Amino acid sequence: MPLPYYLKVALAVVLLVAYALYIRQTIKAGGEKDEDPPEKLTLWLSSSEPPTWAVAAQVAGTVAVMGAGAHFFVSAVEHLSTSAGMPADLIALLHAPLATERREKINSVIWLKGNKDTLALGNISGAMVFQSSVPVALGLAFTKWSFNFLSILSVVLALVGSAYLYLLLRKADPIEGEYLLVGGALYAAFVVVAIFSIL
Repeated sequence: MPLPYYLKVALAVVLLVAYALYIRQTIKAGGEKDEDPPEKLTLWLSSSEPPTWAVAAQVAGTVAVMGAGAHFFVSAVEHLSTSAGMPADLIALLHAPLATERREKINSVIWLKGNKDTLALGNISGAMVFQSSVPVALGLAFTKWSFNFLSILSVVLALVGSAYLYLLLRKADPIEGEYLLVGGALYAAFVVVAIFSIL
């Protein structure tokens, strides 16, 4: 169902404010500094501490590369959709999580191997909070944002998986690895339904 534009903008503002509050609360909570910072900045070859302009240049360059990569990825999805005769949103729902989240998981695995579980968990949770607020806010404000059956199914499965993880976190017992396979099962169920809906 189409939402009135003012309601979409209001929801987008709520999401952006919620993300800003999350950042504020995270910074305010702080925590013990038990993680060693990187030894040096990649683009600063000197052994001295890098100046602010070098840090800013590396951040700006990284953001530019990420933006170019995202543009290339979206263009490739649109091209694949046209050539394969498949809906673009289906390709995005099936492939985008694998393409975009793989690096997050690899970063977390590397940090866990180095006993830096704070960085590993912060990496995953921070990415999830960002992706569930900022891109959704932009989508609400600047696109038609209409849902089909597969879009609604993906939302329902995501909410079911989130509720399940929340209940796991509320328990005092340790979370075993096999408990987390439920998320994979939900994703597999979505893939099966998506394939059958196309066939």
